Amino acid sequence: MEPDHNGGREGPNNGCSVNGECIIPFWFGDLDTAMGMLSHAGLWTERPLYSSSKTKQKIADEHRNFQEKWELEYFCSEVKDKIICLICNNAISVPKLYNIKRHYEQHKSKYDTYEGLMRQEKLKEFKLGMKKQQFMFTKVSQESEAAVHASYVLSEMIAKHSKPFTEGDFIKECLIKAAEIVCPGSVKTFQAISLSRNTVVERVTDMARNLNDQIKEKSSCFEAFSIACDESTDIVGA
Repeated sequence: MEPDHNGGREGPNNGCSVNGECIIPFWFGDLDTAMGMLSHAGLWTERPLYSSSKTKQKIADEHRNFQEKWELEYFCSEVKDKIICLICNNAISVPKLYNIKRHYEQHKSKYDTYEGLMRQEKLKEFKLGMKKQQFMFTKVSQESEAAVHASYVLSEMIAKHSKPFTEGDFIKECLIKAAEIVCPGSVKTFQAISLSRNTVVERVTDMARNLNDQIKEKSSCFEAFSIACDESTDIVGA
C-alpha cells in the first residue's frame, strides 16, 4: 500500500508526490497552503517584488521634456509637440537630449562659431524664418480652400441656369481679365480656380449626390409625403 504523503489531510489529490516530485493537478484549498507546499517541495521560491519606479526610467530622467535652453544650445524649437531643427527644418524623431545633440553634430562646425549676442541674434533669425514659413503654408492652404469653394459656387450657378459645362472655361477667363484690371495682385488666386468641363461635371455630381443623401436622411423621419411633378416639354415647346 502506498504511503499517504498528504498526512491524511484533504486538499490536493491524494498521492501528490510521484517519484520524489510534487505534482498538484488541482487544489480546492486556500492559496497560501498551496504555495507553502510548493515551497516545501522546492518548486517555488518567494522573491521580493521590485518597484516599477526602479525598473523603468521616467521620461524626465531621459531628458524628454523640451527645455528652452536647448533652443540656444542646439538651434532647435518645439512645434506642436515635435522638436524641429531650425537650421535644416527637419524633425528630430525621438525627443531626447541625446538625439538632439546627435542631430546638431552635423551643423556644429559651422554654427558653433556663433557665441554670445551673435548666437542669440542667429536664433531670433531662425525663429523668425520659421514663423514666416508657417505663415506662407497657412496662407497657401487658405487660398486653396477658397479656390475650391469658388469652383463649387460657380459650378452650381452653371447648373442652375442650365448652361453647358464648357461655360466654366469662359467664366474663368472673364474672372482673370477682371482681376488683372481691378486687383492685379490677386490674379494668381483667380487662376487657381478650376472650372474646366471635367471639373464642373465633378462638382455638380458631388452636389447632386449630397442633396440626394440629405433628402434620404430627412425622408426617413417622414410619416407621409407628397411628390409634385411638373409637365415636361421638348426643346421646341410642343
